[in-house]
Formats: sequence, C-alpha cells, structure tokens
Amino acid sequence: MKESRGPIRVGFIIDALRPGAGTENQLILILRSLDRAKIIPSVCCLRDEPGVVVAEDVRCEVELVGTRKVLSFQGFHGLRKIRNWIRRSRLDFLVTFFGDSNVLGTLAGSICGVPVISSRRNIGTGYWHTWRAVQTLRLLNRLTLAFLANSEAARISTVETEGVESDRITVVPNAVDLRRFRQRKGSEDRKEDRMALGLPRDGLLIGCVANLRPIKNLPFLIKAFAKSSNLVSEDFQLLLIGSGPDEQELRNLADTLGVAPRVHFLGSRKDVPTILEHLSLGVLTSSVESSPNSIYEYMASSLPVVATAVGGVPELVDHGRTGLLVSSRNPDDFATAMSSLVMSMDDRTRMGEAGRKRIEAEFALLPICETWVEFFVRMSSKTRRPVR
Repeated sequence: MKESRGPIRVGFIIDALRPGAGTENQLILILRSLDRAKIIPSVCCLRDEPGVVVAEDVRCEVELVGTRKVLSFQGFHGLRKIRNWIRRSRLDFLVTFFGDSNVLGTLAGSICGVPVISSRRNIGTGYWHTWRAVQTLRLLNRLTLAFLANSEAARISTVETEGVESDRITVVPNAVDLRRFRQRKGSEDRKEDRMALGLPRDGLLIGCVANLRPIKNLPFLIKAFAKSSNLVSEDFQLLLIGSGPDEQELRNLADTLGVAPRVHFLGSRKDVPTILEHLSLGVLTSSVESSPNSIYEYMASSLPVVATAVGGVPELVDHGRTGLLVSSRNPDDFATAMSSLVMSMDDRTRMGEAGRKRIEAEFALLPICETWVEFFVRMSSKTRRPVR
C-alpha cells in the first residue's frame, strides 16, 4: 500500500499584498480558495504597509518582513527573516512574485534547500523588465526549479527575454470567482441605482477598470472616445475606474478634447462588480498586458470587450465573438470599434453572453485552483518530497 505524503506546504512571497492590483487580487483569491486537504499555504510580504492583508483575509499564516531595500543591511536582515519563515513553516515549495521578492525569496529558498518556483505575470522589456532586472533574473533562474506564467504570451516572453527553456514554464491562467459577478441587468432603466453608486444617470456607460499609469495607455482611450463621439449620435459616457499618477494629465486631455463632462474619474472602488452591472461595454487600451483581470471581469459580467491586441489579450478576447480587438497604434480604429458596439445592442448582447459562457467554461475559480494543486503534485514527483 502506497504511503500518503499528506498536504503540500507552499509558501508565497510577494513585495506587498494589498487588494486592488491584478496580481495581488489573484493571489488573495487563490490563497483563500486552495483545498487545505491538498495544499497548506502561507504567505510572506516584504513590506509591512497599511492595507496589507492579514491571516483571516487569506485563511493562512501571513509573515510581515518589513524590508524596503534589497541591497542594504535591511535587506540582509529581511533575508534572515524569510529563511526563518521557510524553516518554521516547513515549506515544500516557495513561489516568488515581483522583483524584490524574487531576489530575496530565491536566495532564501536556495539557502534552505527548498525548491523555488518563480511567477511570470508581466510582459514588457524596458518597462517591467529593465536591462538590469533581466540580468538579475537570468542569474536567479539558475537557482529556480520551475516557472508559472498566467498566459501563453508571458511564457513566450520569458523564453525570449530570459532564455528559460520552454518546458520549465507552466501556464496557469487567472481565475474568476463567478459568485462576485452577475450577468448585466441593463443600464438604461436603473437610474436610481446608478445615482446611488455615483454613476451618470443617463446614457450608455463604457467602462475601463485600470490603474491610471502609463502602461495602460489611457490617453489613447480618451482620444478614441473623443473621436467616437463624432461618429454616432448615441448618448454614451466613459467611466475610468482606478487611481494612479496620470489622473491630472488625463483630466487635462479630456478637457482639451472637449469631452471632460462625459469622462468620469471614479477612483479606486471596492464595488467594481456592482458597477460593471450598469455598463454596456468594457474597454482596455494597454500597450502591454499579460492576462488582464479587467477583461476576465468584463466577460464574467456579460460585457462585450473592446481591447488592444497586445500580449495575452487575444488569448482572452475572441475577436468577433466575445469582443473586438484593435491595434494599439491607432485610436481612430479603436473609436470605430467602440462606435460599432454602441450602435448595436444585438452585437453587445451576443458578445456579452458568449464571454460569460467562456469564463464559466475555462476560468472558473475551483477548476483553476485544482490546476494549481496538480502543478504542485507534479513538482513533488520531480523533487521526491519526503513523506511527513
């Protein structure tokens, strides 16, 4: 009779774990949902910042290190704390996210003899991956057992940028908790509900859920929105849901283009699923993306999508079926795509329903969590994890 090895102990290390950003939201969701009979997770945050989740938020141990500079005495002290956390938690594997955590986590895992798995969820040499960062990754990759990417585009980028062998990278897509997203109920006849949420009372609503920073290419979106306003007579308005350093620049651009009264800055919101119920169209104009959570959420809410065809976006949006894909170089083309859906309720309904069905079939939370479990079971067979 084969002896049971028991649950696999997995540690996740990340720079900071605050709800709001894409990777952080995904990790929180997975930590809450993993089957504890199969995986016992714990998490380590380098930076102890306001808003960082605590143990009850993720149903597991949370270690706060308090390290802000890797190349410093503080970083050396942080490395010791991470090493102690790994040993105290008796980890079988360590999964690293982001630059600083990748450095300290990989070194600590190597010191402790714990296999390191490095996550790749960003694409963008020169933005996310500077030349120095890429060289650091190439060195650390020699100490890494395997890699997890959240899209085929991220896998290809890792192969091409870092020289990692393709068979060392496993793609596990993002997950959606469908209980949080209801199919859109229609927006035009719910004016009181809109007002309670601080949304415009009248007209179709186009929404973009994104941090207001350069990589999201939001000047492109505002230019396309201004152009589309000249193409159709329908009353429609743009909601920007998110915060970031580019807000004033974007406000100025909307004012210059004469659309400021119809571009609404909602800031960071905790009620995004409720807001999505009132939209008619979800958009994203990023210049680089691996697998954007906003598109998963649009589709889960039965919204058609118009997005730039970059990175892993074409893996999510089936052009002509669940939305429309447009080059990231021409805002006029994006305006045309938005306008075509603004003018066609039938197309919006058809694409929105197809998007919801695809999320249900391919990206539901529990099947994706099982994919995580299968990955660690496979890694355990490679490392000959001892019986507990």
